[in-house]
Amino acid sequence: MTRRGSNEENRMIENQHLLADIQRNWKKYQSYAQYRGLQCRNCKRKDTFAFHAHYRGRKRYKCKNCGATLNDLSQSLMHRSRHPKKWLEFMEMTVKGASLGQLSKKLGLSKVTLYRWRKKFLQLATDFYQQRLQGIIEVEEVALTSQGRSKFIRDSNKEGKDNEQIFLIVAKDRLGNYLFRMKRNRSKLWRAFLNQVQKNSSIHSNVPKSGLPNNIVTKHVQFFGPSEGLTTVEKRDWNSPVSEFLRLFAQASLVHRGLSIKYLKGFLSVLALKHKLHKISMEQQKAFFMYTLLTNNMRAANELVFN
Repeated sequence: MTRRGSNEENRMIENQHLLADIQRNWKKYQSYAQYRGLQCRNCKRKDTFAFHAHYRGRKRYKCKNCGATLNDLSQSLMHRSRHPKKWLEFMEMTVKGASLGQLSKKLGLSKVTLYRWRKKFLQLATDFYQQRLQGIIEVEEVALTSQGRSKFIRDSNKEGKDNEQIFLIVAKDRLGNYLFRMKRNRSKLWRAFLNQVQKNSSIHSNVPKSGLPNNIVTKHVQFFGPSEGLTTVEKRDWNSPVSEFLRLFAQASLVHRGLSIKYLKGFLSVLALKHKLHKISMEQQKAFFMYTLLTNNMRAANELVFN
């Protein structure tokens, strides 16, 4: 066996032991979240905690530097939650596309509580899909308006005037990374998107190069529109994975009876997360949700499970 194959096998064995350990030692990983993943809310230090007291069945720790007290769940998603044990099932159902009504019926919680939980989870997913894209990147630009809006979009009272156009970019590279950007100014949108693209990448878009804003420079990337292609690179067409992703999102959004533009990137990120987690085992999915729950950091959970 080659050295590379041996390293991969050892990593798989280590991951199996790690995932089994997570299942057996929930309380141990609560303290992992506190001592390694979190920091004092006042002085921002991570190495000054000491046991302080018990409160409502939970250990509290005191910062030796500033005197602030925390418990194992203080900076996790379960902070000040009366039903912390239901968070794991809530996250699993949310990724599967459950509506607030379905969640309320299953978990026995009010829709107001679940709305607040979902808002936190959507923000985590949105922050997670902020990484830079590379290689061959497929891009879709969608124009949304207040009157002629897409079927899966509904307006928010704070989203501006009637007929105001909002542009959305959905991009995916061959590594499975997604990127979502949305702005009212199309030039600023494309500039923000290109800043997240690594050099020497090739972009395949539903927009021709001549249709890009005039002040957009694409010197560090190759750009191919619907009618522009090379024999060495897959030609962009309307059946791209990103187009299929948007169609699936439109179908899934019917469960929510329309989505506010304010939370659109969050729901897109959750659907992308669903596709990502579909490729791993149920045990690994639970580990991903556990670490996300305890550390309030989806990126750290992704590195733990997928690396």
